[in-house]
Amino acid sequence: MEAFESVKPITLDDFEHVWITLEADLEMLGLTDIELIGSTGKNPVMGDVDVAARHPGGRDGLYDAAVKVFGQDRVRKVGGNIVSFCYQMDVPMFQVDVMVGDPKYLRWARFGTSQDPSHPDYSHVKSVARNVLLNVITRFISEQRWPCPCEFTRARMIIDFDKGLYEVNQTKLGKNGKPLKDWKTTVRYCVTQDPDEAVRRVFGRFATAQDTRTFEGVVAALRASKWNKLAPKILQTFASEMREMSHLLGDEPERALEYIDATAAS
Repeated sequence: MEAFESVKPITLDDFEHVWITLEADLEMLGLTDIELIGSTGKNPVMGDVDVAARHPGGRDGLYDAAVKVFGQDRVRKVGGNIVSFCYQMDVPMFQVDVMVGDPKYLRWARFGTSQDPSHPDYSHVKSVARNVLLNVITRFISEQRWPCPCEFTRARMIIDFDKGLYEVNQTKLGKNGKPLKDWKTTVRYCVTQDPDEAVRRVFGRFATAQDTRTFEGVVAALRASKWNKLAPKILQTFASEMREMSHLLGDEPERALEYIDATAAS
């Protein structure tokens, strides 16, 4: 998402030209363990450059450091853990989004696919489909592991794509004992921020983060897991819900939905 009107998309050639200098400037801002995330470095044209990294001062510390270098009008805080800034060297000005957190986890959670069928990170659908499917899978698993004792309380396994795998307790009762419109979390416990451990917790001990980076990888992991008997229902539920979010599937949503439907039916 563009935070600045003045920025332009960046081509892969321009990105490869400026990356060495940009990475040095990111380190100068105090960032460490820098990882490229999303589709950065994979597609011929990218809307912006996405990186994950650590900063000793957290998101706010990075913001303060970036303002000193780029000026307040070229730096923005976005959400809870992103700092965006305009960057220009000898290519058109483009946007850099830095996600502050655990880079190893974010490299998996914020993985982006390639549009090139010959690229190892290619997928028929955008990464948003993988993430929605992971949410549907954890919902079904939670219902199996922790059957609701009543209609007003439940336990859930949740993948927070910024912070890690969580287990939560939720209620639909307010303090006055009256039903709430939506579920309210009462307990939130971080199980792990290690992507391999998170994947094993969901799919079993033979699953890996490397194997579940794409939609196709997650489908394969589900079918190879102990939840394989639930796979048809999970995939059909996912396909139905994805139709309500087809605007997230890129420029050819109907083609992506046809592929999702075919995968769910196979």
